[in-house]
Amino acid sequence: MVTKEKNGRVIGFIMTLIVCLCVFVYPAHAAQLQETDNDSSAAAAGVQTELTEQTAQEDAIEAETIIPAETEAPAVEEESSPAENNAETLVDAAPIDDGDADLTDMQETADETAETAAETVTALEETVETETEAAQVANVSANEPLLASEASKEAVEQIEETPVPVVRPLKDGTYIIVSKLNGFKSLQPEDYKTDNGRQIEVRDCDGTNAQKFKFVSDAETGYYTITNVSSGKNLAVKGDNLKEGTSIVQNASSSTLGQKWILVEKDGYYMLQSALDGGSFVLSLKNGSTGNGADAILQEAKDAASQLFSFLVSKPSVTISEGVYEISSALNSSMKWDIASGNMNNNGNLQLYKSNGSDAQKFIVSKVGNNKYVFTSYHSGKVVDLTSSSKAAGTNVQQYSRTDADAQKWIIRNTGDGTLYISSVVSGMPIDVAGGKTANKTNIQVYTPNGNKSQKFTFTKVADSTLQPIANGVYLLHSAKNNNRVLGVEDGTRLQRGNIQLQYNTEASFQKFKITYAGNGCYKIQNVKSKHLVDIKDASYYSTANIQQWHDNGTLAQLWLPHKNPDGSYTFISARSSRVIDAAGGSTADSTNIQTYLFNNSAAQKFKLEKTSGSDSTAINYGTLKADSVLSEMCKKAQDYYSSTNYLVLCNVTDHRLVLFKENEGRWISVLNSPISVGKASTPTPTGTFTVYNHWEYFDGDYKESRLTYQCWWSTCFYGSYYFHSVLYDYNSGYPGRLRDGRMEVNVSHGCVRMPLENAKYLYDHSPIGTKVRVYK
Repeated sequence: MVTKEKNGRVIGFIMTLIVCLCVFVYPAHAAQLQETDNDSSAAAAGVQTELTEQTAQEDAIEAETIIPAETEAPAVEEESSPAENNAETLVDAAPIDDGDADLTDMQETADETAETAAETVTALEETVETETEAAQVANVSANEPLLASEASKEAVEQIEETPVPVVRPLKDGTYIIVSKLNGFKSLQPEDYKTDNGRQIEVRDCDGTNAQKFKFVSDAETGYYTITNVSSGKNLAVKGDNLKEGTSIVQNASSSTLGQKWILVEKDGYYMLQSALDGGSFVLSLKNGSTGNGADAILQEAKDAASQLFSFLVSKPSVTISEGVYEISSALNSSMKWDIASGNMNNNGNLQLYKSNGSDAQKFIVSKVGNNKYVFTSYHSGKVVDLTSSSKAAGTNVQQYSRTDADAQKWIIRNTGDGTLYISSVVSGMPIDVAGGKTANKTNIQVYTPNGNKSQKFTFTKVADSTLQPIANGVYLLHSAKNNNRVLGVEDGTRLQRGNIQLQYNTEASFQKFKITYAGNGCYKIQNVKSKHLVDIKDASYYSTANIQQWHDNGTLAQLWLPHKNPDGSYTFISARSSRVIDAAGGSTADSTNIQTYLFNNSAAQKFKLEKTSGSDSTAINYGTLKADSVLSEMCKKAQDYYSSTNYLVLCNVTDHRLVLFKENEGRWISVLNSPISVGKASTPTPTGTFTVYNHWEYFDGDYKESRLTYQCWWSTCFYGSYYFHSVLYDYNSGYPGRLRDGRMEVNVSHGCVRMPLENAKYLYDHSPIGTKVRVYK
């Protein structure tokens, strides 16, 4: 370290200066001092000058011995150390004259000088920062046996080294650990579990706490402890086993090195090295796999992509609900998804364009399954579509009429950093801004997942108040091609399936429609007379599908997106099929059929709204029978059925209930609500959809001992030998006879449905041949 070297040189310089002073103070007693080897004095900072004297017999004597004045000082020879290759030149002892002062005095002075030197060294040591490794003052190699005075040894105590801080390349914080192999795959505990020993695996980023890890580093060692936010357990090498293929798991906090990690940066990514051996083993993805559930293991470091990770700064998860959104690129928040040139047709291109507030930059986000979504252009009604359902990287993204194909379904997931990625159900590849550019008209495609900002987006919800071009109210819908023609219900019927057509305007109630905003940019259109909604027959996706009236069933086939045209008229786009309300053949003749068709911008697809008022004078009779939860459920269910007669029978064998409905102004109204008994387990009542095919006033049953035992009255036959009929009466005991078995709401019959006598008679009288019967559990 630089600080250590500098301090060592300073101490060495001070000690050398002290030696020089000693030479000038005692010139009469000190002979010539030979300088130590330049290399040795630089390497061993603060080496003490050693006074030696050799006798004529070349015996080494201690520095404290006084040579008698009458003895002539012999010439001093050089000694060499036992290891000649590393020999260090000793400081020679000079001859001493007879008239010199006693060496004892000189030694005392030297000792005082040494003490001063020791104090100087101590003062210098106190200036060194506590975290810096101090230089060892008298660092003499074992191969360099220098003889030092005791005073000098005390002056230059050895100072213990302290560890040098390790570089910490990542700021402490909470991160998502994302693989270089696939930028949308991150580490987490297996199956989101929180117990000890749970395997660490890789899965699609989802922004949950299970995929977030808290990094805390140690200032002294530089080691990181990595703790899972969800479980509170640390990332660990299983069993501290430093072996190829050892599992990476989560465990409760401990001081073991198996829970310590060294981060090494590699071209913008990081390796997670285990502290068990200082870095030769690293966290890797087994077999280089990023498939959901692929394990994290310990492997020798190879700088492979499977060993490299990026760390996304964790932010709160983003939640997307259904609604209308503007979708921005993470590259530049002012750049939005946009339908090129406001195109209304199939194959219109999806691009990036500077925010302009137009309808072409608004998209209806609808959920169609487990984390699957459809994006519908608010402008065109077409949906975002993967061209040709291709799985290739670089496939273009466009708009197309809705078909419910997988090419039009997208998965939205949290990256965990406050953005979202949108991947194709077909290929798994995310939507990508081509080339990572942000210029106007930059193309949008799908591409290999890399986790770059070009594949991340943010969603901004558009307020409903800005999505209602039509005020709620009652309107006449005039053909833009002929103002004297308006939409109406054929024959003014209130029946379901009543046909919608162009009619000569008489302002009748069946030509008036209540238009009501239903949310997410769409409207419902309800006929004033029938109270039914404008509906696509059979919820068809195809062109020329018939437009009819049907009770409100909450489906997309009854939702319409109004597109305002430059002339003030409206084109109504189906939320179901992306096709529009159209006058067949472009005709304006009276009774022209209304259908769905691809948008072509013709007058046959445009309607001008005239606000009006009024309602039908005939009130709808919803029945007078007392309602309960079972009856309510059955009344709702009935509205989905069609019968060729004015009656409909629903039979719920689980709740032991039969309800007879009659058509009343386009709705099924309950007119009979009866308890029933049904077949026992060995002879169950058949379930399914049937029709009434016959009626019997009575029938006899159950031969025992060569005679009939009971009679049933008012039988309505609905399937083979299965009937609706009265409870059991004794055979030939008159009408209705003595009650034999009148139990209700139990499973007791041979498969027929038993009812109280009066209810069986009412059903018998009000269920014409051909009446639809639905028996269900």
